[in-house]
Amino acid sequence: MGFTIIVLSVQRDSYGQNLNVGEPRTVRLLYFLPNDRPFHTDVVQKMKDEILNVQIFYAEQMQAHGYGNKTFHFETTPQDQPKVHRVDGKHPFSHYDNTLGDAVIDELGQAFDLDANIYFIVLGADALRQGNGQPAAGVGDQRWSPVLLIT
Repeated sequence: MGFTIIVLSVQRDSYGQNLNVGEPRTVRLLYFLPNDRPFHTDVVQKMKDEILNVQIFYAEQMQAHGYGNKTFHFETTPQDQPKVHRVDGKHPFSHYDNTLGDAVIDELGQAFDLDANIYFIVLGADALRQGNGQPAAGVGDQRWSPVLLIT
C-alpha cells in the first residue's frame, strides 16, 4: 500500500463537532472511514509525518522564489503535534466508489464548511474508481479546498 498523506493525533469526531472554529484557512486533517473499513494507525502516522514534510517543503519553495520563509498553518494538539480527526462515514465503501470522491465530499460538506478551512482528507479504502473503472489515487479540484487521498 503506497501513498503520501498528512494527519495529526487521532480523535474520533462526530458530525456534530465544529471544525470551523479557530484561525481561518487552517489545514485540517480528516481520516474518513466508510462504515465497512478498518482503522489503520500506520495511515495516521504517515499523515503526521507527511504534513510536517510538506510544510517544510512549502516554506523552502516560498523562500527560493523570493516570498520569504512562509508556509501554511495546520491544526495541532495541545502538545503542538499535528492533529488528525477520524470521521466515520455513514455508508459502506461501495456507496463512495466510482464517484471520484464526490460522495465523500458531499457527505462532509453537510457537516463542515469546506470553504472556511482547507481540508486534507484521507479515505480509508482499497481503491476508489474513476467513472471508467480505473483506480484513482487522489482527487483535487480548484473549486473546493479539500484534497482527497485514498489509502
